[in-house]
Amino acid sequence: MGGRDRDRRMRHIFYKSARIGEIGCERIRRHLRETYRIETEPSDMPDQFRGIDLHAGHTSYEVKTDQRAVDTGNAFIETLSNVGSGRRGWAWTCQADWLLYFATPDLELGTLFWLLPSMIREQVPVWEREYRVRDAPNEGYVTRGVCVPLSVINRYCEKIEFLSTPTFLHRID
Repeated sequence: MGGRDRDRRMRHIFYKSARIGEIGCERIRRHLRETYRIETEPSDMPDQFRGIDLHAGHTSYEVKTDQRAVDTGNAFIETLSNVGSGRRGWAWTCQADWLLYFATPDLELGTLFWLLPSMIREQVPVWEREYRVRDAPNEGYVTRGVCVPLSVINRYCEKIEFLSTPTFLHRID
């Protein structure tokens, strides 16, 4: 199969990716509520531009949902959200207190990595030297990130949780 066909298959569709992110965020909200009795509220658009998805009192959270990480064994740490414009990715722009990276095959079960955004920013230059930097084509733009093995991400986590009890499953068309 030609490279063009592969590029088409690998291309992210923004609206589908956004919907997956919304479902993953809702799953993490349920987890925080059921496990820690933390009631979160979704952020408004200005906070979302600052890399904040959820608020709980004075604590803020950014949730990243990655369905490919389970298969590839890598976390995609976005360094440029738009290669053409040079717009920085969430690794640099996240202003939340916590980055919750959810590696999940089905949007219910998976591994939740609790990371400090400042630690991610400290490590990105090192990771860019040590691991593969990859472009991810989207409709109309290209995102760039570094593919960091989940075993490496483990070392920098404040906490790792295994979400093993589904609350309900979703279908993304």
